[in-house]
Amino acid sequence: METKYFKQLDGFRFLSIVAVMLAHFADFEVIYRIPFGFGVMFFFVLSSFLITRILLTSKNINETTGGNNFYSIKQFYIRRFLRIFPIYYLLIFAAFIINWYPCREIIVSLLTYTTNFKIAAGAKAGDFTHLWSLAVEEQFYIFFPFLVYFLNSKNVLKISIAFIVLGLLGRMSLYLYNSESAPFSAYNTISCLDSLGIGSVLAYLSLYKVDFLKNVIGNKKLFWGSIVVFLGFMIFSYSIFPAKEGTNFTSVVFMRFFFNVMSFWILGWAALFGYTGVMKLFLENRIVIYLGRISYGMYLYHFFVPGLLYRLFSFLKINTDILPSGTWTSSIGGILLYVIVTIIVSSISWYVIEKPMNGLKKYFDYNKKVVSNYSKKTINI
Repeated sequence: METKYFKQLDGFRFLSIVAVMLAHFADFEVIYRIPFGFGVMFFFVLSSFLITRILLTSKNINETTGGNNFYSIKQFYIRRFLRIFPIYYLLIFAAFIINWYPCREIIVSLLTYTTNFKIAAGAKAGDFTHLWSLAVEEQFYIFFPFLVYFLNSKNVLKISIAFIVLGLLGRMSLYLYNSESAPFSAYNTISCLDSLGIGSVLAYLSLYKVDFLKNVIGNKKLFWGSIVVFLGFMIFSYSIFPAKEGTNFTSVVFMRFFFNVMSFWILGWAALFGYTGVMKLFLENRIVIYLGRISYGMYLYHFFVPGLLYRLFSFLKINTDILPSGTWTSSIGGILLYVIVTIIVSSISWYVIEKPMNGLKKYFDYNKKVVSNYSKKTINI
């Protein structure tokens, strides 16, 4: 099955990982004022859009040719395994062997992709904290393919809308229940359902309601309205709460939701129309696209880079005083060092492990070869 490739989305992957690294590396007040950490939410929306679109396309082929949905689901999990698991478990294995704290203390959660629940319960995950988002995605994709393949397509849309409502209300309820712990309300899988639901709604509309989606995405009043609301909530939130807090009700519940809505428009425009001018030049730049393709590795490795550099310098008996004092630094040079090393490590990972593993996907097409002629048709959006 051939799936449509949206070149500009790799550019947005790059922007998202840059935002996340700024949130994790840069110790500047402006970073706390601007929610760069919401780059993770953007990843959720983007991932859900692409995967839901692939699943729905595969389902369409099965319905037309009499294909087996269980076969397609099996293929999905194999392909998911090839893309996500190798470097994830290699990282966990290496961290366990060298006793990278607190890997051994939370090893069960790391192995079972339940780190988000462990952190929400109050555990300290150290350099493994960011893996909560990968846990959320894997938990979601355990059951979501079954809903797509075995529900009527219109019901997939209804379920996706229900996810949006459940995510917003769930995050609100969890925050009100325990407002002292940001991870409790932010890292819970239920709290992220609105991001994932919005991505799947976008996928459904891009396949079945193209004209309607074009009217919505092309409505500049709605787009700018969502931006104004988002900025309004951001200004309100950070004007009455400390800059580094960022965990108040407005930020956790509503800012996150409106950022998801903005992501719907941003990604929808890229998928339907494509950006032009300067944005096109940037998003389709070869370097930007490459960095977008290795963004999974960059996300996985980046939080370990400061500790890796410190250990490497110590092993080589190089004065560690020349390094930034910690993960968060106000040194521009330190931030650039972390980013460059992250890119180097991720590039090695891409060419040595990820790209070869991705190459194996050709043996696990979503639909059996008997439908190859149908699968060559490109869905026009």
